[in-house]
Amino acid sequence: IAQGFIAPYDTWANRIATLRFVQDIPLAASHPSWQTLLDVEKNLAALTAKPMLICWGGRDFCFNDHFYQQWQQRFPQADCHYFSEAGHYLLEDALPEIEPFIADFCQKHAS
Repeated sequence: IAQGFIAPYDTWANRIATLRFVQDIPLAASHPSWQTLLDVEKNLAALTAKPMLICWGGRDFCFNDHFYQQWQQRFPQADCHYFSEAGHYLLEDALPEIEPFIADFCQKHAS
């Protein structure tokens, strides 16, 4: 699986999109995407009434426990599950443990 993730990025030219993605993460008000980030954050409350399953990896190098706690505060009605041994690629790390939660969630909220 890991080889599959990195295979398309075998040269610098093939990694430019990843670089640009990271460069587009707004970390300051001067960043061109800053207002978009604020707009998204401001409108997250519109999702509070929606069914939500949040599965989180405790070893995520990017979105650590602080982010998980923020999601739990923003969406207290969400069905939350924490996988302490999983990382950023949660489904690759813990799919057998997560699958029952996904199946249950989909069954409960099927229309």
